[in-house]
Amino acid sequence: YSAAKAACNCATKCAAIELRPYRIRVNAVAMGHTLTDNENAGQSAVDPDWVQAADRDHPMGRILRPIDVVATIGHLLSPAAVMITGTIMDLCPEYIGGALPIGNRTT
Repeated sequence: YSAAKAACNCATKCAAIELRPYRIRVNAVAMGHTLTDNENAGQSAVDPDWVQAADRDHPMGRILRPIDVVATIGHLLSPAAVMITGTIMDLCPEYIGGALPIGNRTT
């Protein structure tokens, strides 16, 4: 997984460099644990209160929702992001700054 993720990140940056002369922007979105309908259905069968627990334990106060991903992609496609290229938008705040992954937090 780590090697594949690194390859995608490198491909994003390399494509951005190669396509910059043509004014084509290349960016990526790296998503963390995301609350989808399928995820909710599967997890709820085991623990009906899992969303509240995951939200409570998450460093940002809630796990990622699909709308967060849509909003990030919308921003990258907007005129406001005209100077952003070669960027990996990291929507994995549970791993930033050495934080422990969800479910392994000690505090």
